[in-house]
Formats: sequence, C-alpha cells, structure tokens
Amino acid sequence: MTMREIGMRALSMLTVGDRFSILYTMRQCALCEKGSVVRSKRKLLRGHYNAVATMRKYPNLQKTRLASGERVLACTKCIKTIARKAAV
Repeated sequence: MTMREIGMRALSMLTVGDRFSILYTMRQCALCEKGSVVRSKRKLLRGHYNAVATMRKYPNLQKTRLASGERVLACTKCIKTIARKAAV
C-alpha cells in the first residue's frame, strides 16, 4: 500500500509510527519517491558482450527527521538538499 493509495485524509489519522512503517516497507524515498531499478550486468566473453544477470539496485535510504519532527526514510541526496536549505 503506497502513500497515494492511503489518501491524505487517512494519512492524517495515522500515528507517526504507522507512517514510518508504511514508508519503510516501500523501500522508497518519502520526499522524491526514488525507488529501486533493475539493471543488467554485462560480461565480455571473446570480444562479445553478453547479458548474464539482472540485478536490482536500491537507493541509499536513511532514517531522518524532518523539520516537522516526523521520521521518514529519505535518500541521501534529499538529506543533503534539506541540510543545504536549512543552512541558508
């Protein structure tokens, strides 16, 4: 279940812990919604590249607190952006 499916009204009725558990299960940034991607690994064999395996890459998500005091999972790029805006 994603945040959009829950809806803003239902989201306001949830506690901070419930919101965090929903975000944690998604493995997605709460701010920019960056998620996982599937990539292929290429291996050079006798002058030809062969796709040998597909791998799922996940964003670097960290637990952080927003200015409102809410705990969310955010990617490191968003955390750096928040810190830069707070310093100005």
